[in-house]
Amino acid sequence: MIFKGLYKLNYSIDKKPEELLVEVVLKMTEGPLKPNQNVYYGEAKVNSKPYIEKDLSHCINARFAAEEIGHKIKDELKIKAKEDGKSFRIKMEEIK
Repeated sequence: MIFKGLYKLNYSIDKKPEELLVEVVLKMTEGPLKPNQNVYYGEAKVNSKPYIEKDLSHCINARFAAEEIGHKIKDELKIKAKEDGKSFRIKMEEIK
């Protein structure tokens, strides 16, 4: 099990530098467990704001979850930039 995951993306839209930071942390469930409930659950933050669009109650690898969320957001950014007629360039992509 990997308890902490980090996905960092430096990119530019029309030569304006931007940064995307996805952090996922696995935390232990408090209190008595219900049948078939996992011991750990994941909490995700995107640029220091809570991310609740993906259910991480069954997550066992925080690094993989951070990468998956980061790629999803990156694809959305690409599509939005293309629709707006702007150029999207990736400067650096890092997974820890």
